[in-house]
Amino acid sequence: MNKKILVFFIYNYNLKKWKNAGILEREVKYYENFINETNNHVTFLTYGNNSDKNLLPHNSKIKILNIFNKKQLFFPL
Repeated sequence: MNKKILVFFIYNYNLKKWKNAGILEREVKYYENFINETNNHVTFLTYGNNSDKNLLPHNSKIKILNIFNKKQLFFPL
């Protein structure tokens, strides 16, 4: 059975801050490997905006939800 994992970012954090801190590639790689090995789904809930999606690799299977985009939060993960 596939599981859906929701990763909550701490207050005021987004993928841009991960990139600026130098940890974006490492963290994304960890979750992408997890997805590939388990066939589970991973969604990041961030304090960013729509540009967060542009920071992921083109073929990333990670979904992004932005806490400030209220319309987006009503869709299923």
